[in-house]
Amino acid sequence: MWRHDYDQQPPYGFRSIVYFAETHHCLPLRDPNGEVRELKQMVATYPDALKVRIIQDSLRGAEFSLWSCGSFAASGDVYNSAGCLTRAAQFLVHAIFSLNGEYFLNDKHVNRMLARFAVAPPDCAGRLAAILSKPGRNPEELRQSVESMRQLWADAVTLTEGAYRPQFDLKAATSA
Repeated sequence: MWRHDYDQQPPYGFRSIVYFAETHHCLPLRDPNGEVRELKQMVATYPDALKVRIIQDSLRGAEFSLWSCGSFAASGDVYNSAGCLTRAAQFLVHAIFSLNGEYFLNDKHVNRMLARFAVAPPDCAGRLAAILSKPGRNPEELRQSVESMRQLWADAVTLTEGAYRPQFDLKAATSA
């Protein structure tokens, strides 16, 4: 199980995966009974079940955020459009980390990490920067940003090689 813990700093709050990451990366100063060594062994390999869960939850969260974002963008609602795009971006980041079997530690080095991952959409960090740095001020600009983020999401879904299973048919819901 993973969860979203309290929002403070970093800007996207803490997700429970950080506890695995902290354990995985920590350098114990003293561990006379081998407790930390034992914990580190437990998280030495990224668990397949956790990987599947985070990828599913994250891509679904990004998809739903983008679905919601469409109506905000159409009405020129910058505040909610930018919020949905940012939310979709953080979900995509978690999915990409998990696709690479990498425990997410924090947001500080996300751009550098995205650039070095073997499994990531092309120019992922650059595309995120382009979308998030200027989401738009009017419906057309916002719609373009939503479409750009949807394409980035679709590229991430492709990387799952069919493993991602949408829970909802959002296209049908949009056309209804």
